[in-house]
Amino acid sequence: MVCQHGVLLTPRGLYNIAQIPVSADFPQGQIVMPLEKISDKPIARGDSLKDVLRESVVKSESTLSRGAFLFGLDTKWQTLNITRKDGSYRIIFNKEGIIEHVEPVIPPEEHKTPSQIE
Repeated sequence: MVCQHGVLLTPRGLYNIAQIPVSADFPQGQIVMPLEKISDKPIARGDSLKDVLRESVVKSESTLSRGAFLFGLDTKWQTLNITRKDGSYRIIFNKEGIIEHVEPVIPPEEHKTPSQIE
């Protein structure tokens, strides 16, 4: 099993997964939240990653070299890419799962829809 951010499909529904350091709150080293809806509510610094995961789709990352909280590595920040109704965002969160920074991700020209091309 690969430890990475992404979406898990189960018979009970879709779940977003974000890697986080092992702690008393997250003994499995993951936040696993059901996808309840896709929102366009703004994400702000200080928001809980658990709340954001309920209303976003996590973009899977196929590499483990992007600062993952794996095998006891002491990385202060973690990056996660998500998609919401109003676009894609890169989120930086801390070891406690609190959002520290949010920035929009501009898709490359080849991935834009006709409505995104000016």
